[in-house]
Amino acid sequence: MAETNRFDQAARYFVRTDAPAVLGWLLDSPPADFRFLGWLDTRSLPFPGETDRTGDLVARVERVDPPGEPWLIAVEVQVQPDPLMFGRLLEYLGRLWRAEKPSPERGDRYRLGAAVINLTGVGRASHDFEWIPVGPRTCLRVAERNPSRESAGDMLAGIAAGMRPMALLPLIPLMQGGAEPGIIEEWMRLASAEANSRRRSDSGVLAVIFAEAAGARPVWKEALRDWNMVESQQVLEWQSQAQVMSILGVLEARFGPVPGDLAAAIESVIDVKRLVRITVLASQAPSLDQFRADAGL
Repeated sequence: MAETNRFDQAARYFVRTDAPAVLGWLLDSPPADFRFLGWLDTRSLPFPGETDRTGDLVARVERVDPPGEPWLIAVEVQVQPDPLMFGRLLEYLGRLWRAEKPSPERGDRYRLGAAVINLTGVGRASHDFEWIPVGPRTCLRVAERNPSRESAGDMLAGIAAGMRPMALLPLIPLMQGGAEPGIIEEWMRLASAEANSRRRSDSGVLAVIFAEAAGARPVWKEALRDWNMVESQQVLEWQSQAQVMSILGVLEARFGPVPGDLAAAIESVIDVKRLVRITVLASQAPSLDQFRADAGL
C-alpha cells in the first residue's frame, strides 16, 4: 500500500507540475487548442472505490475552437491497469455532470472527458457497446497513455527539438529503452538545461520513483547519485510519509494496534535516513517498549 501511495502521489504531482503541457500530451492536442482554467475541488466527490481521494485531478478547460466550450477532464493515474476503470469512470463522470455546472444558467452543463496514465502495462478503459439494430449504445472513449508502449529515444528527441515539453522528462524511465545508458545520459543533458532548480530537482526524484515502477530503479539511482534533489521538498515529504506508513504497518502486524503517542512520535520524524533505521528496528525489536527505547521515541 505504501508503494502504491508513493507512486500515486508522485504521478499526481507530475501531472500538476505543468498542467497545460501534460494535458496536451494526454489529449494529443497542442496546448494552444485549449485554455487550462484550473483544477476542480473534488473533495466532496471521491473516486468510486476510494474512501479518501481529496487529490483527485479534474481539469477545467475551455476549447479555443469553438471558443469558450467548457470541459471537465478527469485524469486518473494507475500503477497497473484496472480492468474496472471503464465502469468507475462512467460512475465518476456521471456524478461530476450532475454536481458541477459552468454557470448558474438553467441547462448549462460541462462537456465531460477522461484521461488515464498507466505507469506500467497497457490499459483498456475505452469501450463502445452498441445493440444493432435496436439502438441502445453506451460509449466512453478515454484518452489513455501507456508509457511502456512509447519510445524513450523518440520522446527525448522530441523534447530536444522543442516538439515535446520538458515536463515529460520524468516519464522516460517508464518507456521502451528507458534504462539504457545512452538514454539516461541524454536525459541528464536535457534535464540539466532546466533553469528552474526546483523543477530540475523534481525531475530527478520523480524519474527515480517512476524507474522503480518499471523495475529500473538501481540504474537510475546510480546515474543520478550526484543529482541535486534537495530542493524537491514535496517529493522528499512523500518519501517520509511512505516510510512512516511502512513502520506503522510493521508494528501493527507484529504487536497489534500502535498507541497514539507512539504513532505521533514516528510521524514527527522527517529525516528519511532515520526513518529507514527505525523501519529496521520495527522489524527486529522483541517488544514495543524495546522498540521505543532503541528508536529513541
